Amino acid sequence: ATATEEQIKSVLNALLYLREPLCSDEVFATLDQACPGGPDQGTIIRILNGLPKQHVVSVSSFVLAWLETKQCEVNCLPYNAVIDACAKTKLWTKAVQLFSAMSHGKVEPGASTVNSATNACGLAGEWEEALQCIGGMTQIKLEANAISVGASISACGKGSEWEKAWQLFNVMAQRKVERSRITFSAAISTWQKRSMWETALQMFHVMGQSTIETSTINVNAVISACEKGNRWREAVQIFSEMEQDKVERSTITFNAVMSACEKCNEWERALHLFSGMVQCKVQASTITFGALISACRKGGSWEQALLILGSMTQSKVQANTIIFNATISSCDQSGKWDKAWELLNLTAQRKVEPDTRTFNAVLNVFEKVGMWENALHCFGLMAEVQVEPSTISFTMAISACGTTGAWEGAMLLFDAMLQRRVEFNEFSCNAVISACEKGAAWKQALQLFSLMGQMKMETSTMTFNAAISSCEKCGNWQAAFKLFSEMLQGRAEPNTIS
Repeated sequence: ATATEEQIKSVLNALLYLREPLCSDEVFATLDQACPGGPDQGTIIRILNGLPKQHVVSVSSFVLAWLETKQCEVNCLPYNAVIDACAKTKLWTKAVQLFSAMSHGKVEPGASTVNSATNACGLAGEWEEALQCIGGMTQIKLEANAISVGASISACGKGSEWEKAWQLFNVMAQRKVERSRITFSAAISTWQKRSMWETALQMFHVMGQSTIETSTINVNAVISACEKGNRWREAVQIFSEMEQDKVERSTITFNAVMSACEKCNEWERALHLFSGMVQCKVQASTITFGALISACRKGGSWEQALLILGSMTQSKVQANTIIFNATISSCDQSGKWDKAWELLNLTAQRKVEPDTRTFNAVLNVFEKVGMWENALHCFGLMAEVQVEPSTISFTMAISACGTTGAWEGAMLLFDAMLQRRVEFNEFSCNAVISACEKGAAWKQALQLFSLMGQMKMETSTMTFNAAISSCEKCGNWQAAFKLFSEMLQGRAEPNTIS
């Protein structure tokens, strides 16, 4: 007799409380309790479906062995439940083993069995195994279907085997396998991940000519493909057609089309799309605001970037480090050092942890306006919040000192680089030498120039010019002439300044 709901719950609890490693005697005893009148396939399937997926896989081998000991004739349904659990827990090898055992054993796999096994391989990107599962359908006289082929296309896409994915899609037409929304979704997603926007768009148009209704997922994949291919016009066109086709626009849809506009510097169009998003009452996400602020940064509209950051509070969306970095960078590009500094201080209020890029964006604006004291203060703040400065951080701070000839500050920073064992390069050294040149510290400039030679670092025309200029300002013509002679020997190409 079929077990009652109470009996099923009792058995499930008993199986869940069994200690690892499982013992066949304990599992068999529990199953005997569930089926006192003998094996009942319906009860077994209900038990397998009721277990958490990770437990199904561990218990399944004992369940199937128990059925064999009872000499119970079963069909593919218990196996399907186990293989499906393997797919959801990413245990594709176990799924393939079970499918293979069925193919060579007494239990004949069904189409749903192949679908589950292929899906397990598809989720793991194991395209070869997925294709073998489909190939095995012919041997057991089963016709490939849209689900199994779709999973195989997805597996090929994850395995970067886009040519095989294309072949599979074409084979469907040859074998008269009906193409479904799942198949098209898998194919379009494959081209999207490969940034093959033309093929994804072509596939989307083929889908439009069929009787299959376009879904939001399909459109999102095509727009994302256009975004990756920097094709904002195509992305906007498809987005516009969604309204007349009555396809729902999701947060992901808006994010994808706005990102396409952002990448192509169409910041005003991105803002227009955001207005439409608000009107449609579609919930904006962190990605939405990130794309908008990045678009404003590229368009040089720092005021708009600040307004968008402010609107995040009203939208109840938490700003993160990436968004603050983009907003500060928009101020940096416009030389708005005061706004950049305010934003850096705002990170503490918003409980956002600044990273090296955050400070680099602020240092960059200080470098541009030559505010070396602020740059040093920024370095002090980095130490307070335990953010490690990079080579770029030091170089920009040193350059800020160099703008006004604050060579002592530049040397202080360079010494800190050496103490912290931060890698320095020719740009770092050039910045220090330039600072020394402007501050008439010719000895320090020559010492650093000599260090570059000892470390076999590349010395450019700019490096030589700064060193020569520092000697010239102090009237040390002998050192200047020696440096110029080294240039003539091939270490750098002299120019008019030299």
